[in-house]
Amino acid sequence: MKYAKDEFVIDANYEQRLAQREAAAKPDRANLTDPQSRMMKTYNSFGQCYNAQLVVSNDYLIVAARATNDPTDSAQYQPTMAVAQAQITTAVRHAGRDDQIGTVLADAGYCSNDNLTAQGPDRLIATTATGKHPPKGPIKDMNARFAVPEVKALYRRRAATIEPVNAHLKH
Repeated sequence: MKYAKDEFVIDANYEQRLAQREAAAKPDRANLTDPQSRMMKTYNSFGQCYNAQLVVSNDYLIVAARATNDPTDSAQYQPTMAVAQAQITTAVRHAGRDDQIGTVLADAGYCSNDNLTAQGPDRLIATTATGKHPPKGPIKDMNARFAVPEVKALYRRRAATIEPVNAHLKH
């Protein structure tokens, strides 16, 4: 568990000792055939793998695809959207059109205050349960948007759009 410095009085060598403890707890391990991959939790176990990110249009066209060795999705939303926006910009320029990304539909793995308030297209990102404390700020605002029936209907398209592409790629 990490503690903010302003919450506790920490001696000058604390960070050095913490780094040494963490290094000792994590022996150097690498996959010899794919050293950039990482052990990640999969559906029902753990595996040596990558975290794939996809942006798919309403008509199932893969607009952007990325693979990372970071197991968290929330850190991948903004970089993946930057790739998608660059791809769309290039495609519409060559086609002589002025299409833009409409509303991004993302699951709760991408929910963070940073992603909810980032620059870019409109988005609907499912929120997660917050425990005992009621949601505040951007998460509360997103929950309010999901209370509108038309927004719920739009978000339901997420599973029907991205999941078939994921299934085909995995198969």
